[in-house]
Order: sequence, then C-alpha cells, then structure tokens
Amino acid sequence: MPPTRRWVAGAVPLAVLGTLLSCRDLPTHSAAPTAKTIRGLVGCRVEVATGNTQCERLTPQGAPMGKAAGNLIPDAQWMLDTQPGAYTRADSTYRISVRLTNDTEGMLGTPDGVQATGLKLFLPVHPMGYTGRQPGDTSDPYGMLVPPIQNTNNTVRARNPDGVGSFTAPGQPFWNYPEMLAPWETSGWKEWKFTVDPNVSYFYFAVSILSYVPGEQPVTSSAPDGWLIPQDSVNQLFAQENLILVHPRASGPYPRNVVLLAFSESASDAEKQAAVDQAGGTVIGGDGAYYFVKVAEGTHPVWTAIDQLSGLPQVEEALPYLYALDESYRRPNNGLQWQRGDWEVHPDSARGFNWGPEAMSAPSAWGCETGSSAVKVSVVDVEPSHAARVAAIVSNPGDTGSGMAGVMWSSDLTVSDGSGSGTQDENVRRALRAAIQRRSTVINMSWAAAYYDAANQPRLPVVGDPSDIAHAETFFKTWRRRIRLYEKGVTPASRPLYVIAAGNNYGIDASYSGVTQLAGDSAFAERVLVVAAHDSTHAGPSWTVPAFSSVGSLVSIAAPGASLNIRTASGTEYTNQQGTSFAAPHVTGLAGLLFSQVPTRTAETVRSYILEGAARGGRTAGGYPIANAYESLKRGAEDGGAPLCGNRVWAFGAQIFARRGPGISEPIGPADPEKVGDIIPQHGGRTILYNSTEGGGTGKALVLQPDGTWQLGAIPGDFNSQIGGATWSERQYAHFPADSIVQLNTTTVNNNNWWRTGSQLNVPIVLRYLQGGAESQKQLGLLTVPDLPVAEQRTCVEKTPGGFCTFTQISGRYWLFRVSYPQAYQPVLITVTPLQLETTDSTAWVTCTRDPSLLCRQARTDYIWSATKVYRIPLRGGTPQLVDSLKSTVFWMGQSEAPGSDSLVMAKGDWHIQYWYDPNLRSYITANSRSEVEGCTMQYRSLGAFATVAQEISNTIQCGWASLTTPDNHGGGSFSPLRAPAPPGT
Repeated sequence: MPPTRRWVAGAVPLAVLGTLLSCRDLPTHSAAPTAKTIRGLVGCRVEVATGNTQCERLTPQGAPMGKAAGNLIPDAQWMLDTQPGAYTRADSTYRISVRLTNDTEGMLGTPDGVQATGLKLFLPVHPMGYTGRQPGDTSDPYGMLVPPIQNTNNTVRARNPDGVGSFTAPGQPFWNYPEMLAPWETSGWKEWKFTVDPNVSYFYFAVSILSYVPGEQPVTSSAPDGWLIPQDSVNQLFAQENLILVHPRASGPYPRNVVLLAFSESASDAEKQAAVDQAGGTVIGGDGAYYFVKVAEGTHPVWTAIDQLSGLPQVEEALPYLYALDESYRRPNNGLQWQRGDWEVHPDSARGFNWGPEAMSAPSAWGCETGSSAVKVSVVDVEPSHAARVAAIVSNPGDTGSGMAGVMWSSDLTVSDGSGSGTQDENVRRALRAAIQRRSTVINMSWAAAYYDAANQPRLPVVGDPSDIAHAETFFKTWRRRIRLYEKGVTPASRPLYVIAAGNNYGIDASYSGVTQLAGDSAFAERVLVVAAHDSTHAGPSWTVPAFSSVGSLVSIAAPGASLNIRTASGTEYTNQQGTSFAAPHVTGLAGLLFSQVPTRTAETVRSYILEGAARGGRTAGGYPIANAYESLKRGAEDGGAPLCGNRVWAFGAQIFARRGPGISEPIGPADPEKVGDIIPQHGGRTILYNSTEGGGTGKALVLQPDGTWQLGAIPGDFNSQIGGATWSERQYAHFPADSIVQLNTTTVNNNNWWRTGSQLNVPIVLRYLQGGAESQKQLGLLTVPDLPVAEQRTCVEKTPGGFCTFTQISGRYWLFRVSYPQAYQPVLITVTPLQLETTDSTAWVTCTRDPSLLCRQARTDYIWSATKVYRIPLRGGTPQLVDSLKSTVFWMGQSEAPGSDSLVMAKGDWHIQYWYDPNLRSYITANSRSEVEGCTMQYRSLGAFATVAQEISNTIQCGWASLTTPDNHGGGSFSPLRAPAPPGT
C-alpha cells in the first residue's frame, strides 16, 4: 500500500500534540535559533486500531506549520513517510515502518557530500497515549479528538531504538539511518516498535533529526586548541562594542555571544553536536579543555544558551567567556565588606574592614601564592570561639562569597583549644602534642602565663617583681620541656615553626608572657617568632603599636592586631577584635604561604624569609619590622627552582632567564631553535607563556615541575586572567581591563593614515573607567606633539622619456606613542618618538617592465628617528611634564609594584629600517632591505629618578615589532600588582 504521507498546506491543527509538546520538557525559544544539525520537528498521530498515521511539521512550540512560518526552526524541510502499522496484543507491541525524505536543495547526512555520517531520528519527549473520545466533537477534520478524555501518560514507549542519547534532553531514544540523502531523495524503510498499553486508542509522538550538511564542520571529539576563525574575527568578538560589562549574573567583560562549553567524559560525538546545535551555536575554537561556541544573537544570547545547555546531561559546564577575569591581582570576594571593590592593595592605603591583610601586602602576595591544602598548619588555643577567630585569620578560604579571607586561602588546618573532658591545661597539652606529631609545619600559639592578686582576680604582671619573674620563668620551662618531649622522633628538618603572640600586658616586656621565652632559648630561637600588634595609624612608614601590646627584645616582628573585623569561615560571626593573639595568625598565614611556595623548606628558612621580607618592606611599628607577605615571598622566589614572584624574566637568543637574586640568573628554558618572544609570566609563578616563531608564531608554556625544573606544558585555559601588572600596564590597561584604561586620540596626529604634514598638535589624554555600572571618561590633559623639523621630501620614481614625472614618492612623517598605565596611584607615563621616511638612494633609470613607454627606478627609503621624549601626567589630570629625552626608540614599557625604585620596566634600542620601493610593483621589495635593532636592552628605572637606570639587561628579542604600531614582544617579571587607580576625584 502507498504510504500515508500528508503535506500540511494550511493551518490544520494538531492541537493535542501542540498542547502535549508545549507543556512537556521540549525546549521552547523566544526566537528561532540558527540550528544547523538539529533540523525541525515532525509530529505524528497514530490510530492504534486502524494503523493509520498522520504526520506534519511543527514549530518549536509544537504548533503546526501554517501562516506563522517565520517561527519555524530553520531547515525543517524533511518529512516522515509511514506505512500502515499493526498492533499485537500478545506482546503489546505496535509496529510501524518509517522513512524520511529530504525536501531541501542540499545534502543531508554528510559534512562533505562524500562521507555518509548518517541521520539520527530521535524522540525529544516520550510518546503520549490516550484512551477515549470526546462525544460529538467534529472540529478536527481528521477525527482527532480535542481534548482527549483520558491521558494515559507513560503507557507508550519506544521499544527497539538503536540507542538512547541526550540530544535536547536526557534519555531520548533514536533510530539511526546510516546513509546520506541527496535533494528530494528518500531513505530506506526502517521498522519502529512501540510498547503500547492495550487501553490506548491512539498516541502521539514527535521526531527531530540530527544530521550534518555539506560545509558544516562537525564537533570534534576533543576541544580544539586554538581558534578556528580568522584573527580579525576573533578581534571583533572581543571588540568593546561586543562586550558585556555589567550583568546581574556576571560583571563583565565578556563577549555577548561566546560560550565556553565542556562535556562529560561519557558524552558521544552526536550528543556534543546536539548540544551545540541546541544553542544554535558554531564551534569557533577551544583551549583543549573548553569548546568556544559562538551562539545565536538575542537579548542575552550567552545566558539564553547557558540556560539551555546546563540542563543537558552531556554538558558538564557552560560558562561565559570571561575576558581578563578580575584575577590579575587577587582581591578575594568574601561577601559583605570583603568584596573585590573593597580592597586597597597598597599597604599605606590600608583601611576598612580588611585593613589587616592590606597592611601586610597580602593582596600582592596572593598574586604569587594563595596556599596549599598539602601544607599542615595548626592553631592551638585556649577557648573555642577565640580559636575560631584566630583560625579565620590564618586560613579562611578566599573568594567564597562569605566570611573573610584568611592570609592563606587553602591549607590543611587543624584547630584545637582547651575545652574538653580534661582540665584546660591538659587539653592544650594534648592539642599541642597532636599538632607536633601530625608534622604541622607551623603552629600558632596564643596563650600566656596568667597572674592573679590575693582575691584571685586577674592582674597585670609587675615589672621587676621577683615572684612574677619566677612565675614567667617556670611557665616557660614547663612548656619547653613538654615541647622537647613531643618533638622526640621528629627529624630536625620536619620540626615546626612556632608563631607566638607577644601578650597583652600593656607595654610590659613580652618575657612575662612566659612561653614567649622560647625565642631566647638556643634550642628554639631559630624556629620561633614572637609577634607584637600594630594598628592602622601611621605616618609614612612608621606605624603605631597599641597600648595593650607587650613589647621587648623577644619580639621579632609586628603584625595587624587592633580593631580587626573578623568573620569565621561560616560568615555567621562578626566581631571587632584586638590583641596580639590576632596579630600572630597573620604571621602564621604568611609562614603557610612560604611553605606552600616550596614545601620542602625548613622552619628556620621560613622564619628568616619572614624577617627579611619585613625588613625589605621598610615599614616598622614601635621599632619592630612589620610583616610583609609579598616581600617575603619575593625573597623565597630567589631560591633556584622556586616559583617566580616578582623575579625579572627575559630572553636572550633561544633561552629564557629568571633573576633569582643580585647577580644570579637562572636559565629556565627552552632550547627552541627559533626566536623566543612575548614572555608573560603567570601569577603563581609556575607558568611562563611565550611565543616562538617555530611553526609560525606558536604559543607555548613553560611549566615548573616538582623537582624545580621547567618543562613545556599546557597553556592554562584562563591564562589571560593571570597576566601580571607590568604586562597590563604596557597594554595601557589597569590590572583588570574593565576597571580603567588610558588612551591617546592620535588619529589627528597622523591624518588618519601613516603620515601627516603641518604644525604641532595637541593630543587628548583620556582616562576611561567604570563608575556605577556604566563607563565614564575624563580628559586628563593635552600632550603637545611638535612638528618634525625636516621638510617634506618628494622623489620621482616613474617618468616619461621627456622627463614628466608620472609617479612621485612622498616622504612620510610619523609619531610613535607608548603609554604606561599606572599600577599604584602612580602617574601615567607617555613616550613620543618622531620619525621621518626619507629617500636616501636610488638605482639608475631603466625601461619600466609594466609599461615600456615609461622609465622607472627603484628608490631606497630610510626611517630617520628623532629623540624619544618621556612625559608624565598625574592620574587626577594636569599638564604633562617632560621627564627625560632618550636617544633610542622605546619599544614598550610598563609599570609594576609600589612606587619607587625599579618600578618601571622598558625595552629600548636603535632601530634601523631601510626599504627599496619598486614602481613596477607599486610596493616595497625585500631585496637589499634592512630591518634590525641594535643595542636592544631591557631597563629598570625609578619613577622618582627616571634618568637613573637601576638595572639594564641586554637581550635579543625584547625590541621586536610586527609593525610600526604594534610591538610583538614584551617581558617583565611575575609582578604581583597593586590595585588599579581609583576614578578621578576620589
């Protein structure tokens, strides 16, 4: 019998199926997606008794195709043919033969017209069975009853599918047709079986199709490693007008139509393709871990696609492509009063709720190290709530959205106190013994000898009183003996560092706290730090020790300990605390960061780096050096094989070097046969990105291994978020590009071209920044650019035999600008390098090959450079001031770290460029041309004394340029940057 195939020419409703599909979990769309391989939806009604089947194409909402054709899924130009089915009551099976016809003008089931990838017909929702009729209803010309008397729900199931996949929802049965169909071609027949309850009179099912078409790139089994689209298309994706800066679900910037997509390991290629098509997407690249998918346009296309994709079982993650994440320096977001925008990163600006970590340069240190769960740290305390607050300072997790951020965000932390079944002394002893025997690297101790009067009331010790002196001495000896006992069996290299609170005895010598005397004992002195408190009051580098803090010669260091706003990890407790017991955990957390940086360090080494870092920080409180986490980690990074932290990094030839200490340079690789360039150390100091001309400028990554060597490894997927301050500065951005950017409007200087004539011009210097969720801008000042002193030159390169010039080459004049954006409320630095293109040589006149009636000659042009002028302008605005005049060209420059010594890094050299111009080709030729840099050096200078070169490193690659406008090489260190400047007027 002929198939019961019906075309729908008008608005004949499959109303029951329309209702069914619109109220089930079939995805709906506000606008038609640009689906590619999932093509259309066909709904079919089956009369069980007669075997008759009626099918018609549907819109995404389930309505039939009619006048609202604009709402159809694109490419839904295929149809099912069915033969009359038959039902067998013995096994409750309905059998029906199904084939499909390609009603398009193109191929289906093939990506190239040659290879058949087949067609998968799947059921987006379960079939629905119905038992009765609505008496007297004649509204449906096909006899379909609206509405049905009884919905039998899940009494119909696909019985013989070729498989079950997750295409648009979990658990969708499918039948596979392993063929490709030419235009208007029909597939072979395939029998479909359904299990149908005997009470079912008729049932409905919907079918969608998964099929490739020629020219469509199938989704690969693994994510691509790189972009699959041209670079100019990539640039357009990240152009300012295509970025979302503010959104309730993620404060930008991110491209409005790019989604990062990761699949589960069990996902099939077809399921991956179905997910991409569900969002109307196209794979345009990847980073090896995520597919980069460009999705359909819409009001919020990224979030529409993410919501569609996140419910699919084959999708592990669907995320926006966060561009330059707010991680360039690490300000954790830990909720109220501890959000990223609340942080001041420069210690002298420490204020507010989180002033403690700010004062010890923890945010800068977090660019190098945030802690490790492999590092064992213990807090041994007296009272439970006190212990919880101390522990919060040591190692509250960072970036959790609640609580507060500890100095180390991750650790293997144990917290013990004096509570329990025994006496307080017994419980503290047990806790200390357990901490030592678990091989803790750092133990925080916040208890002291107690003094009482005759009425058994607590009192302060009396200086010089023999009994109080004896009491403190006895207390010390008791704990010294206990600790010696507990340390038996622990190798000297594994014994812990003890960080001890100085005590709150109001200016009395810390020795009266008793246990602090371990700092004066020869067996413990190199493994003990006694910590006094300081508050947020300071005048320049001199900070204040509050009245309550103990002092004296046993004190090693000072740390924040007054008016501290402490939240525990749960975020439910909020208290304002002060005391040396809250100063000590700041140092304990710092010690944990140093152990995380290099786990094999000894307590003696970590103690020395903490003290050296405090001294290098240059801040004191009551004469004691203030803990400085960043400087201590930088000191630790001077060890060979350690992760980088503020080290200077550069290349010479095919080798990358890191400066480990004064006069110590460590070669860290690679041995590439080609030029190394574009060196970008990542935060954390364990990865260095670089480009190599091998393979046409491929990006590579050096990764620090556990043994301290560097080997080629994978480029991190979030590498752009880990770029340091000097690199962002060189690109004219603040550390987080959405915060602010300094720009020069130079279009008028160069006549919107590469050359100009005329007199001096004023170039606007503009600061763009975000304020209140919207972009604002302010003109900081005008930079006066003088005209070149050399007159314009014209050279004839093509003429008639009679001497009439038919082609003249005009000398070009150009001004190169470089902007170094401030990183710590420093001034903006701008360099201007004038140059002129002059004709310096030519060949003899000969007959033109392109037109024998003319004479031609080749002409050589040289770029003539004038001195580079360096200007500075305050961030608040003003008149640019001339800082210096350099004879060489400045290729790039960037600011880093705190204002002062060595805060500017730049590359300079003498660039020699010569080109021969051939009028026959109307272009420059490479023969006999020259483009090279002599004397390329990387320099470190002080902003305060720019003319003084603090250090100069010669190298071969830091002065490369892809063009006159874009430097393609820059370097620097693993700079842990400071906060981006505040908007003007704040």
